[in-house]
Amino acid sequence: MASLVKQKVNFFRTSTGAGGAQSPYLVLRATSVLSCMMILSCYLGSIVSNKIGLKWTLILGTTGYSLYSAALYQNIRLAYRNSGSILGGCINLAFNATGSRTGKLDWRSYIVFVVLQCLGPAIGAFLTPPEKVQRTDGTKVQLATKLSTKAELKQLGQLSLDRRILLTIPLAFYAIFQLSWVGSFLTQYYSVRARALASLVAALVQILGNLLFGYFLDYQSLSLNKRAKYGFAGMMALHGGTWIWATIVQHDYETRVVKPAFDWSDPGFARGWVLYLFVQLCFSTIYNYAFWFIGGLARNSNEVVRFTSIIRSWESAGGAVASGIASTKTPLIAQVGVNFGLWAFCLPFSWILVRRIGLDENGNDISFFELNEAITGAADEVSRKGPSTPSVTDKDVELAEEDRAAANSRG
Repeated sequence: MASLVKQKVNFFRTSTGAGGAQSPYLVLRATSVLSCMMILSCYLGSIVSNKIGLKWTLILGTTGYSLYSAALYQNIRLAYRNSGSILGGCINLAFNATGSRTGKLDWRSYIVFVVLQCLGPAIGAFLTPPEKVQRTDGTKVQLATKLSTKAELKQLGQLSLDRRILLTIPLAFYAIFQLSWVGSFLTQYYSVRARALASLVAALVQILGNLLFGYFLDYQSLSLNKRAKYGFAGMMALHGGTWIWATIVQHDYETRVVKPAFDWSDPGFARGWVLYLFVQLCFSTIYNYAFWFIGGLARNSNEVVRFTSIIRSWESAGGAVASGIASTKTPLIAQVGVNFGLWAFCLPFSWILVRRIGLDENGNDISFFELNEAITGAADEVSRKGPSTPSVTDKDVELAEEDRAAANSRG
């Protein structure tokens, strides 16, 4: 429910292009500033969660969505992760079904989004504490071990320079870079109701795509290594094909004497509109794969949180640069070229890591169970010291890492 009323409803505020505004440039500037702020806030995510816990970190994190949506409403009133996505799409379409020309969304859409998103922190307060959660097979959720703030900051700094992080940075930087271009593309070339319909259909496409892709990534008949490699190859092939398509369509639209303004009843409507759906599908697949990928790279439960914080920080950096470029009225064909170039640039760096996922030091396959044992082994060792230990010292961390390495060697 927290995801429904926060991230997914927020997605459908943004998936109409330019936050629903008539012109994308002001909103893109605001998005760029917001992304710059997120570089630091995301990077410090592991420190915050280590200090106040996962539940309250979630509640704190959901608060910003409603404030941002309210700011958009206030700024453009004069000019204007999945069930929540569908809800947001339905709201967009319901209020904007009669908008057959380009322009801004109906202001009432924002009011509904703000009200729904304000429910997020309250819903988050009812979440069961993670340490009390038990899976259907009886196992408990393995939580990251709490450290002192100084020890956590030290570990975060060391991991930031780790080879695994450095090789993942290009992929993280690219992950949401495409959203600024595709939002401007939809805003400039499609009517209000076509944009509203796109937000709803994109939700359905993303849900179906994530279900199928997630099913493949969890398909136990294939080794972990094969799933990592085949999944990455298929995903990046989809991205590459989509950028070729985007280049052709964008070049066509920009070279026309009269700028296109498509409504859903116009000839040629589907050509670029379906392209928008594919770009959103590409975004959802790379997001899905990225967090699965992090699980394969992390060596213990604490590293999972740190990895996520660092990668989200670099992802925000990519979003900040992309929004900044788009807000300067840079030609859309140039933005397609930058995205295409980033796609190609991140391929070799990511592949270096992908090809080793699920393999031990000798190149032998590791099962998911063995990998999970290696990840959680260090935290288990620390937790056996008992609840009387208030925090973990640097020496504890070093010992835990040694235990993890030993567990990995046994795998």
